Amino acid sequence: MPLKIPWLEDKNRGIVILLCGFATIVQFIIILLAAYYFPINSIYVFIFVSLGVILLLIGIEILFAELVHSLRVHRRQKKPIKKKKKLKKISLTWSIFIGAGIGLGLYSLLYFIFAYTLIDPFALTNIPIYGKFTLAEILASIILVIIILIFESTIPKK
Repeated sequence: MPLKIPWLEDKNRGIVILLCGFATIVQFIIILLAAYYFPINSIYVFIFVSLGVILLLIGIEILFAELVHSLRVHRRQKKPIKKKKKLKKISLTWSIFIGAGIGLGLYSLLYFIFAYTLIDPFALTNIPIYGKFTLAEILASIILVIIILIFESTIPKK
């Protein structure tokens, strides 16, 4: 999957750092809610699972940003020649933020769906509570990566 956004530019490096901050904030909110609702004994589960999911969320945000950007480029290339406009930097920035917002929103939605279904005391009774927390985060991340790969394969290549 080739990169469609020039991430080596100084402006886009700052956006990546901002995306890292967004992923950290979302993960911090999930940790606070999980600490309130799940009786988790080990702090190491919180730390290591959360760090891994933050890195995965940053990747998901970047992949969704590139997906939205490639969809916008493809849509503009389909227009007639006199209506074509060059992609501006501001549209690139907005497509990055829209893609990151879609990625974070879908992750949060999937996590809360999985956490709600797994917190049921009759579901997966042999797994401890912190295992259910970890399983909900990992399942949400894996499903998002699969969604990205499916959408990426449906975009026509030039």
